[in-house]
Amino acid sequence: MQTAHTVLSGEAIAQALSQWREELGTIQQCELLRRGFNEVYDIRAENGHFVARLSALRARGPANVKYELSLLAHVQANGGNVAAGIGEAIELTLPEGARELAVFRHLDGSAPDAPQDFEPTGEELARIHQASNGYAGPASRYTLDIHHLVQRPLAWLMDAPTMDGGLREDFEALAKEVSQAVGS
Repeated sequence: MQTAHTVLSGEAIAQALSQWREELGTIQQCELLRRGFNEVYDIRAENGHFVARLSALRARGPANVKYELSLLAHVQANGGNVAAGIGEAIELTLPEGARELAVFRHLDGSAPDAPQDFEPTGEELARIHQASNGYAGPASRYTLDIHHLVQRPLAWLMDAPTMDGGLREDFEALAKEVSQAVGS
């Protein structure tokens, strides 16, 4: 039987982290928060509150964790309030292939949901963007270009069995409009 996607228990993640992440201290609790494309785990440990993410295998290619961890460390060092990683990612060999497990410091907070939340959220996002200036670590494996953001999804839509002539014209016109608006 072939496995497409393994979802590990909190106990399995705690066991892996106990072997590879001594800086967390004794793990007291590890609970699966969300499963899906990536699995996310809440970790309570002797040395604090953390979040672990087990990256999924992607059709586009390997996970971009090395870049992500390096960029977050740079942003944090330059005053951005981000959940920086703890060490390097751990590669776990699972039935479907190797997947990367990254651990981040937990940040308290909530999603902005009222008008008075939007200004401080925007200010912090601006600080994060400013703090990313001068980043010189590992480059991202991927770029978000017009092909990735518009052309690939358009091709998937065009291949849909429910696509008809009217929808095809509408989607092609919308894709052309978006591409022109962003200057491609």
